[in-house]
Amino acid sequence: MTVSKSSLNKFSTGQIINFMSTDTDRVNNFGPSLHAAWSLPFQFGVTLILLYQQVGISFLAGVIITVLLIPVNKCIANKIGDLSTKMMEAKDGRVSIMSELLSGIRVIKFFNWEGVFTDKVNTVRSKELKYLAGRKYLDALCVYLWATTPVLISVLTFVIYVLLGNTLTAARVFTSVALFSMLTGPLNAFPWVLNGLVEALVSLRRLEKSFGRPEFNPELYFSKMYDIDGVSPAEDNDIVLHDCSFTHRPQEDADELSQEKFFLSDMSLSIKTGELVGVIGPVGSGKSAFLDSLLGEMQRTEGQISVNRPQRGIGFVKQ
Repeated sequence: MTVSKSSLNKFSTGQIINFMSTDTDRVNNFGPSLHAAWSLPFQFGVTLILLYQQVGISFLAGVIITVLLIPVNKCIANKIGDLSTKMMEAKDGRVSIMSELLSGIRVIKFFNWEGVFTDKVNTVRSKELKYLAGRKYLDALCVYLWATTPVLISVLTFVIYVLLGNTLTAARVFTSVALFSMLTGPLNAFPWVLNGLVEALVSLRRLEKSFGRPEFNPELYFSKMYDIDGVSPAEDNDIVLHDCSFTHRPQEDADELSQEKFFLSDMSLSIKTGELVGVIGPVGSGKSAFLDSLLGEMQRTEGQISVNRPQRGIGFVKQ
């Protein structure tokens, strides 16, 4: 609500909708995932200590298997993060197209363009589903690896324990099996915790781009009426523009400013209190952009603009 329209031009409607729904929900789930990330290894360590008391150094088989799976799961987590980023980009495009489609549904019906727009939506949706499918397959692989780990640990531990010349007793076996089952919980939960952390990181990076946009400051955008050249403090003006230029591109994107195809330049205008002014011109000539510049929704690059008492706000009613 406090960011100008020119700053929000970097984000489509679909992106903003996903910021408010999917991304914020993922960041909200970061808290439980974060505490699970340190508590699950703690549970795992305590269980291994108890196993050491039962089977001695044979428990190292479980440690070795766990260490060997760490780089594998790290690789899977990185790939899941990449697919999540691409999936969210495709989702932004799909939501944006759906918003445009619904806003213009009457025209689409009049001209019988349903098939064309259906194909566009399906194309973007198929790309989103492709990334989603890849992510889910990796999720399944990650879960499979951690689900089979307790079985491998128990088998190797008992084999090594026997090969070291020890004798398995019923009490030792049942106690060890109970401890192995205690490993199942942390090991099975860890992939979901890892995925939650990765998704929260992806969403946090997306939200940072949105929250990093500068807020509109009327004191910087508007000049005082009597500070403008050629304007007397006694003159009863409501709006004054002096050699103003406006663009849709925010200042922090100065490297892209040279590629900006639309802007308003060298505008000088004064409107008296109570004066009725009509703004006319062909489609795309900048009528709406001119009105946006009076509201501070455009980016002022040159000149000075002043409105009467901007701190009170400006009433604006669209057609």
